[in-house]
Amino acid sequence: MSFDDVKIYDTVPRAGLPAQKTDTDYIVFGSSFGAESFFEKGCTLGENVKAVCIGEPTAETVKKYTDNYIITAEPHTARGAADAVKKDATGI
Repeated sequence: MSFDDVKIYDTVPRAGLPAQKTDTDYIVFGSSFGAESFFEKGCTLGENVKAVCIGEPTAETVKKYTDNYIITAEPHTARGAADAVKKDATGI
């Protein structure tokens, strides 16, 4: 079996957004690129914000930028992230 790896899109950071401090209970990062863009634009996390990451590579990227508590979703999907937040918030 063989296959070709064909790039079908480019992810480009959105320009012009002001840097800000996020002060909420949770923030979800769906990709390493998204996390890098967030932090490299000068955005920061409030002291008690928990980062929810879809996948280990994304969690590793977030760890480079913050010491905040990081939750890795299982499974590595949007539903997994929602379930991780629910479990963390309610213990269920």
